This record gives sequence, C-alpha cells and structure tokens, in this order.
Amino acid sequence: MREKSSKIYINVIAALIIIIFFAAFFTYQLHENAQESIFNTMTEISHQSVKVVQKEVEKNQHVMANIAASLYADNEKDPMQIIAQLRVLDDLNGFKRMGVILDNHEGYASDDSQFLLNDEQLQRFEKAQHGIISISDNLLDLVDQQPVTLYTAPIEYKDGTQYVLFGTYAAQTYQPLLSVTTFDGQGFSVIMKQDGSQIIGSANQEGTCEQNFYDEILSLSKDNQSTVDELKQAISAGQSGFTSYACKKDIRYIYYEPLAVNDWYLLSIIPNVVITKSIGKTVTLAYSMLALCLIVLAYSLLRVIFIDRRHRRMLERIAWVDTVTDFDSFEKFKMDASKKLDNDPSLYAMIALNINKFQYINDLFGYEEGNRVLKKVAQCLVQRLGRNEYFARIQADHFIVLLTYSDTAQLSLRILDIMNSIQDVVSSTEGEMQYQIQMNAGVYLITDHHEQINTMIDCAALALRKDFQKKYEACAFYDDALREQIFKNKEIEDMFLPALKNQQFSVVYQPKYNVQTQRYEGSEALVRWYYKEDCMISPAYFVPILERNGSIIELDEYVLEQVCAQLRQWLDAGYELTPVSVNASQLHLYRVDFFASYMEIIDRYQIPHELIEIEMTETALYENEAKASEILNQFRHVGIKILLDDFGSGYSSITLLRNMPIDELKIDKKMLNDLLVSDKARQILAGVIVLAKTIELKVTVEGVEAYDEYEAVSLMGIDKIQGFYCARPMKADEYEKRYLIKA
Repeated sequence: MREKSSKIYINVIAALIIIIFFAAFFTYQLHENAQESIFNTMTEISHQSVKVVQKEVEKNQHVMANIAASLYADNEKDPMQIIAQLRVLDDLNGFKRMGVILDNHEGYASDDSQFLLNDEQLQRFEKAQHGIISISDNLLDLVDQQPVTLYTAPIEYKDGTQYVLFGTYAAQTYQPLLSVTTFDGQGFSVIMKQDGSQIIGSANQEGTCEQNFYDEILSLSKDNQSTVDELKQAISAGQSGFTSYACKKDIRYIYYEPLAVNDWYLLSIIPNVVITKSIGKTVTLAYSMLALCLIVLAYSLLRVIFIDRRHRRMLERIAWVDTVTDFDSFEKFKMDASKKLDNDPSLYAMIALNINKFQYINDLFGYEEGNRVLKKVAQCLVQRLGRNEYFARIQADHFIVLLTYSDTAQLSLRILDIMNSIQDVVSSTEGEMQYQIQMNAGVYLITDHHEQINTMIDCAALALRKDFQKKYEACAFYDDALREQIFKNKEIEDMFLPALKNQQFSVVYQPKYNVQTQRYEGSEALVRWYYKEDCMISPAYFVPILERNGSIIELDEYVLEQVCAQLRQWLDAGYELTPVSVNASQLHLYRVDFFASYMEIIDRYQIPHELIEIEMTETALYENEAKASEILNQFRHVGIKILLDDFGSGYSSITLLRNMPIDELKIDKKMLNDLLVSDKARQILAGVIVLAKTIELKVTVEGVEAYDEYEAVSLMGIDKIQGFYCARPMKADEYEKRYLIKA
C-alpha cells in the first residue's frame, strides 16, 4: 500500500514538474519573442531617425555651400549687402539666424546684431577658415546664449579675401527628427557625443536631459557601471547594438547607432514595461497557470513531506536507537561525538569498555539475561555521565564512551569509579543466576579534535586489547607502543597486494597422522610469507591484520588455487592422493558468492571434491550460526567435508557441535596444556573426544609435539594427530617425496 501511494505521489509530482516546465518555457519564449519583435522595431525606427538626421544635416550643409558659392560668384564683400541677402534665406531654410564673419573678426548677423570675436569665439569658425564646411556640437549662441548647433562654410574671394558664412539651428529644431516616440509615447531618443555629452533629446517627457548621459544612468544605480563601460567601449569602436540599464525599479533597453555626423550617436531607449505590456494578458494567463501548478505542487509536497517525516522518524528510531539498550546507537554516538569535538576545545578522552568473559553469561544463563546485563550497563553509564559526554553500545558487550577530563590521574580514577559502579549494580547474586562481572577499559587521549572519529575509537579499542602490565590494572591507555603497532599493521596492509602479485606467499603442507591405521593420511595447507629470501613474516602476525581489513579473503582464495594447481599436478603424475584441508576465514560467511567462488576454482582444476576439506574456526561458526549452517551445507552436499578448527581455544560451545554441519573436530593445542600432570585436564579432553565420537564426528588433535602427548591422546580413541611430533609443515616437493605413492 505504501509503495503504491509513493508511486502516485511521484507521478503527480513528475506531472506537475512537467506542466510547470512547459508553462515557464512558454512564458519565457513569449517574453523573448516579444522582446525580439520590439528590438527589431526599435532598430528599424532608429535606422530611419539616423537617416533623417543625416539628411537634415547634409541638406543644411548643402544650403550653406550654395549660399557661399553665390556670394563668391557675386564678389559681394559688403557685409550689409550680404546680410540683406541672408535675411531672405535664413527663414526659408529654417535657420535661427545667419551671418558672416569678416577677415577682421567682425561678425554681422541677419537679425542686425553685430559683434567682434575674441580668440576663443573665433575657434568656432576654425574649420571654415581652413576651407571645410562643418556642423558643430551644441554651443551657446553668441547673441542670446541659447543652445544651438552652428553650420559654417568658407567664402573665398578671387582676391584672396576669406569670409566665413554661418547659420545657427536652435537645439529644439532637431526634436521632430527623433521619431522613436512610439510604444504609447514611452520610447524616446537621445543624440549624444562619444563622451556622453547630450546634443539633443526627443520631445517627449522621458527624453529631456540636461546632463551627461553616462552620468545620468550612473545616478540611477551604481549597478549601471558595467553598462556604461560596455557602452563606452562599443561607441568608441563605432559599433551598433543593444544594452540595458537599471532605472528605479525597472530596466531600460538601449539601441545605439552612429550618426556619421562628427562623433554623434543616436540612442533609442524604451522601458521594460513596453515589453511586458506587449505580452500582457497571455503572460498573466501563463503566470496564473504557473501559480496554480505551484499551489498544487506545494500541497503535494507537503503531503509527501508529512509521510516522509513519519517514515523518517521510524527509520531514525532504527538508526539512532540501540535495539538492546534503548539508548543511542553507535552511529548516533559517532555523529554526536564528532560534532561535540568540532565545537568544544575541552580535553576529551575516548573510552572503550567491555565485560570480561561476557560470553559466559550468554552460555550459562541465556541471551535474555545477557541483554538484561547490557541494559543495566547502559543505565549506569547514563547516570554517571555529564551533559557534554556520550556513550553507546558498539556490539555485544563492547561500549564506547566520550569523557571530559582535567588530567590523566583524575580521568583514571573516574573510569575506575564508573566501572566499579557498573560491577556493583550489574553483578547478580539472586537465586540460580549468581555471577560477578569484571569491566575492562581502553583509553585514548584525544589530542586532535579533527581526527577521524573511527580512528579514535579504534585506538581506544586497541588499548582495551593490550596485555595489562599488572593484573589488577583494569584500565589501559593507548601509548606509543600501540601506535608503533598500528604503523606496522599498516605496513603489512600496504605490502600485501604487491606480495600477492609477486608470489611471495608459499603454500606448505603439514601431514596428518592416522592413529588407527598407523599411517600418514591427508594434510593441512598452510601459508608462509617470504618477503625476502629466507625472511619470513609469521602467519600469527599477518593473518589477524589481513582478517581485520578483509584482505584475508584474497589470500584464502590464493591458497585454494595453489592447492588445486598442486593437486592437479599430482593427479596428472599418477599419485594416490588423500584430502588436503584449506583454512577459510569467517569473513567468507558474509559473502554471497563464497560457495560459488570456491567451487569455481575447484572445478576449474577438475579436482575430485573428496580431496578438498574446508577448515573454519569455532569462533567464526558461533558468531554466524544461521548463515554458516546454510553455506556449509552447500559444500557438504557436493562432497566437501567441513572441519571445525581450534576447538577449545576460546569459549567452546557444545551446542555448536549439535547444530553445525561439520564432519571432523580439530582439538586445539591449548587443551593439551597440563595434560601430562593434571587428571582434570585429561578428563576434560577425554570427555570432549567421547562426546564427538558419540555424535559421529572424526577427531584430530593439533599441536602434538612429544611422544608422551601422542601416547596419552592415542589411548583416548582419537582418529588423527597433527603436530611437530609426527611432521612439520613442508614444501610440496618434500611432501611428495616423503608421503605420496604412485597409484
């Protein structure tokens, strides 16, 4: 039902997202098309305005040239006669006034004004004095000080006399020429120089401007600086194009184009509202649809969020709460501890705690009692920890604690006090359940708060596993020796893959001796690591390291392949063979392809299944009973025997013999300790052998190193022995020479 609801929500949200996307895309395209259409209109109108202004200037310059030519032809030099002719011409051609400048710098105008030019004023007529017909930028009229543009043309008489003909245009005369007053009167135009000085604006209200155009748009917003820089660069390069600038709460678009008159530029300007109005109702409808979609989407999302939060709370309960103690889980501890260490510079220590021989409680009193003990430990920790301190159960009876401290002496006393309080509360003396627990602690003093939290926990756990220097010390600190051990372990890990690739690992065979038939029968394949010639790393050192980092799986498969290759060679040579057992780490039980990967190697070399045996430790099988039983039965069904290795090396469980699909019991050397001097040791070993025989298990005793041990165990009815007394591990060629015979 939940899956179906989730699919419905996902489909609804997906549909809404698609609708919103198309609505937004449609609106965007509509806006772009409207903008493009208006920009095209602006461009066309601006082109027309440029042509009109250019034609007006060319017409006036042509008029000036014709009048100057007429005066030259008449050889008329009398200023009064010249002015009389100009009075008729200036009104006909739209000039404000016309006039003539004599070569003595006297000026006469058609409105009867006379003036004498100073050097600065004379510069206005400099181009005409050099024979050029020109138009000026905006100037103040010499007569009434009003803004005008000045047209000038030279009059050069035959005798070398040179006058200057001039005509002035009032600034507002150009306004009708700036025709970009469309778009409901909201568009306007400006003619300006390259430096931004305005020549003239259009007649509509938006176009009036008495200041530099660049300064004007900068005064509207400081954000317009980039627009000004862009516009200056384009105009200085003589380019045409579009740009925009901010104006109050709106945006204005500019089309700029050179006029080919002096350095004049025509700027056509419209506000953004022109574009938005042009799409008007359509955009409103699109936005309304978009808003409706958003409302529906928001409602759908709220529903999804509500359901998701409810599910998340359930998942958080699973992720953040330990199922045994009902307090914070290990993952929650790591998150909280990491956050605290990142933000608190106080002194902190990571403490790893466990209960010594906790497995006895589970074995003797059951898992329910074991869980009750773990809950009590957690409750004691809650009561003994401060506000900024945390704890969690890692697994089984292993706890981790983050404590603040002032000095190591105070820390040691506090840890011992915590452990003593736990021991007092948790130990049971009620009825049949009488036991005393003993706590152990490993301490890592945190010096770098940004160190990985897992590294801190590992260091505390390493200290917990360290051999105590004194028996009564239940609290061990992580020290340089452990740090050195970590470096050595890391070195082993880094060396492993190159060593495997370079075939530094060799397989040796330790024969097994059948006590009943008095002959050697089978062997165990063991691995040796020669990192240099005659320099070997002990398996007791590197195997635990490889088990911790998972590389043992690759090594086990390498050994199996070497064994199969050797067996194939012996079979092809015609030797009569007995089974070879190979060790498999407990990590294989977590692999879904354990059985398949092993069988692929065995069958690839076409090894008869009865020639391969698999040895697994009692610890591996005990911790993974259900999974181990399922996988090992697969091997037994194809004829591969399962050997239970190292029985008696730990907390051996009799139920394991009953429940596990095993064919042979290998008794660890530890059960031979005190065998020759202790009746109890002999009775225990004999009892185990009788029990195994009763349930039809073969029995092999490992680690037999002396004749007295051999004699003692052989009388107990065992099947095989393995140890230095009968044979040491040896290379394949020696094993072949000593123990193999032709079929």
